[in-house]
Amino acid sequence: MPLAVLVMTGADFPSISFWTIYIAVFLFGGIVWAAWTAGKSLEDAWGPSEEGNGSRLVSTRLLVKGIVLCFVVALLVSFPAAALSRSTLPTVKLTDGAETICGDLVAHLDSFWYLFEGGEGTEQALGVPDGSVDNVAITASTPERPKCRSVSEGSAESQAQFSALQRYLDQMNHLILEKDLLGSEEGNTVFTLAQARTTTTITQLNGELNQAVTRFLSDSGLLREPPLLAKVDLQDAELQKAVLEDANLAGTQLNRADLTDAVLIRSDFSAMKKDGEDIHNITANLTKADLTKAALLGANLSRCTLYEATLTGATLQSADLSSASLQGADLSNAALQSADLSPATVPGFPGLKIPTNLTNANLRHATLQSADLSSADLTDADLTDADLTDANLIEARGLTKEQLSAAKSLKGATMPNGQKYEDWLKSKDREEDGKSEGSS
Repeated sequence: MPLAVLVMTGADFPSISFWTIYIAVFLFGGIVWAAWTAGKSLEDAWGPSEEGNGSRLVSTRLLVKGIVLCFVVALLVSFPAAALSRSTLPTVKLTDGAETICGDLVAHLDSFWYLFEGGEGTEQALGVPDGSVDNVAITASTPERPKCRSVSEGSAESQAQFSALQRYLDQMNHLILEKDLLGSEEGNTVFTLAQARTTTTITQLNGELNQAVTRFLSDSGLLREPPLLAKVDLQDAELQKAVLEDANLAGTQLNRADLTDAVLIRSDFSAMKKDGEDIHNITANLTKADLTKAALLGANLSRCTLYEATLTGATLQSADLSSASLQGADLSNAALQSADLSPATVPGFPGLKIPTNLTNANLRHATLQSADLSSADLTDADLTDADLTDANLIEARGLTKEQLSAAKSLKGATMPNGQKYEDWLKSKDREEDGKSEGSS
C-alpha cells in the first residue's frame, strides 16, 4: 500500500476512542431522558396534541426529540474528549540497525520523514532522511507512543550528527536560493563557501547521513556544474551507498574512504586541465579505498591510483581504467566486461604510454569478457577462474603458463604474442610435439 494512503488512514479517520465515547454518551443521555420523563405524564411534558387525541403523536415526538437531543449531546462531548484522549496523528517507528526513532508522523516529503518525537513537555520536531532508515512501521495513533530508544534518548553523537545534517541542508538551500550557487563558478566566494561546508559535513557525518548529503547534491546538480566534490579532501570519509552518479571527482583525495555499495556510474575520477600551453592530468587518489559492490559502470578512472583498493564484486563494465595503478587491488568477482585497461598516453608526450599496473592484483572469478588488457602488467596477478573470453591480452606483461591455465576461459582472447587463443594453443601443441620428437 502506498505510504500516502497509510498516512491518510491514520490521520483522517476517527479513532476507536471516539466511537467508544460517543456510544457511552448516547446511552447515558437516553437513560437520563427516560428517567426524567418517567414521572411525568405526556400532557405535562409536552402538552395536548393539536389533533386532540394526541397520545400516539406525542409519544412519537417525544421519542424523536429524545434521540436528536442525545445524538447532538454525544457529538458535542465525544469529539473534544477523543481529541484529548489520544493523538490524531499516526504513530511511526523508524529503524536503522540498533537505532530506533519513534513519534507522531507529520509527513513524508522530499526524501525526509517529519515527525514529533519525545514526551509531553520535551516534544521536538525531527526531520529524518530516507538514507538513515532501514525499516518503517506506521500504525494508528495510540494514547502512548511505543516504548523505544529515540534519538533524544540515544547517544549525544547521533543527535549532533542529525543536527549537523539539518544545519547543512538549511545553509545550502540558502546559498542556492539567495546566492545563486548553481550559477557560481569554481573559485568564487559562494562556490568556495559551499565546497568548504560540504567537505566539512561529509567528514563529520556517518555513511547513512552522508547518503542524504550526496543525494541532495545529486538532485541539486552540484556534483557536476559546479563540481563541489572535485579536488577536495575526503580521506577516510564514510560514503557507504553514496549517490554520486555522473559526479566530477577529479583530483579528490579518497584514500581509505568507504564507498561500499556507492553509486558511481559514469563518474569522472580523472580529467585533463589546460594551463596555457601545458596540459595536466588531474586524478583521484583511491589508495586502500573500499569500493566493494560499488556501481562504476562507465566510470572514468584513467591514471587513478587504486593501490590496494578493494573492488570486490564491483560493477566496472565499460569503465576506463587505462594506466590506472591497481597494484595489490582486490578485483575478485568484479564485473569488468569491455573495461579499458590499456595504456594511456601521457599528456604532452604523444609517444609515451604508461601500462596499467595489475601486479599482485586479485582477479579471482572476475569477469573480463572483451576487456582490453593490452600491455597491462599482470605479474603475479591471480587469474584463478577469471573469465577472459574475447579479452585483448596483446603485449601483456608478466603472464605465465600457470596463470593462464588457472583462468576459467580464454576463448577468443588475443594472446600476448598477437595470436588468437585457439591458434596459440595449436602452436603450443606443435612446440611441445617438436620438443618430444627431438628428445626421442
